[in-house]
Amino acid sequence: MDYFGVDEIFTPENPVYSKKGAVVTNIAHIPDALSAVMDGNCTEPDFEPRGTLSLKCWVANNHGIKLPPALDVPVVEAVSPYSEQIALTSRHVGAQFPREALKDASGASMMDPKSQITRVHNVPVLDASRHTFEENLVMSLTRSYPDKKGTDLANIALNAAVNQHGGAALAASDAARENGSSPNTVLSAAAAVTGRKKAAAALEAASVLVNLFQHELGEDPFNGLDLKGVLKGVGAAEKNALLSKKADRLGTAVMKAVAAKKRTPSSRPSSGSWRRRRRCTSPSTPPSQRSGPPSAGSPSGRRGSRSSPSAGFPGTPWSSAPWWGAAWEPTATPPTHSAASRTPSS
Repeated sequence: MDYFGVDEIFTPENPVYSKKGAVVTNIAHIPDALSAVMDGNCTEPDFEPRGTLSLKCWVANNHGIKLPPALDVPVVEAVSPYSEQIALTSRHVGAQFPREALKDASGASMMDPKSQITRVHNVPVLDASRHTFEENLVMSLTRSYPDKKGTDLANIALNAAVNQHGGAALAASDAARENGSSPNTVLSAAAAVTGRKKAAAALEAASVLVNLFQHELGEDPFNGLDLKGVLKGVGAAEKNALLSKKADRLGTAVMKAVAAKKRTPSSRPSSGSWRRRRRCTSPSTPPSQRSGPPSAGSPSGRRGSRSSPSAGFPGTPWSSAPWWGAAWEPTATPPTHSAASRTPSS
């Protein structure tokens, strides 16, 4: 203070300075102090002032909450090259979760120390049991439950892959289980046999779809926008990834199931139309004593290789979705169900 010839700290409310300088205790006051000292020395800026040095937000999200003006900080465009980097980042779709490679250190599931109830992505298993099997599969991957249309699509995709009879993955998992492997090892054996190469075509098609529609659909993929203009601009490489040279039986069934979902207002049971009745029914109970929605053209309670009434996929065995922990008692017109939805957890 003696060197600068001042006796107080410089603040915007109390600008104490001299031609030699000023003393500040807040780094935010340095620009004002420098401007005052330069003005005291009759020195003009080298260029015209532009903008302000106040706090600016380059990225912000109020999550739909209406904030008061004092808290609702406006978003301003960043200076180059940060503006280009932010624009590139905003075009990314999806989320990347941190990987945890340590054994038995999964961050997906944890047990509440007080209630001793397990949580999956912070959702208690008791709450998760109120959702269908496909909804819980989507939640385990994306950490959020899908809406009605998303559930229908997940149901169709699950039914398309539920029949693993004669597949290498099922044989590998059965062999690992018979040899005493742990449940995680059994699943790992099936995943290792499946491999990334088997899903290479699906991954390529998914990448093409994301690149085509990620910016046109916005937040809601079912907003009903006209996407004909985007489809007209599809190149030969994209068409090769999306189209097959020969008809695919499973792909045809999937498209028919999607079309059926569009025509059906709701494929899930409404409250009061079906009543779930718990009872102790052993797997060894004769088929004639089991109760459940019969399939078309087969006796009531008969368990065999049948098509899923919801999706219409041929040869989907009911053994992949046992229901002997519960029985369905119809009180009105039976709704359509899928093999994927008929699990003890749903």
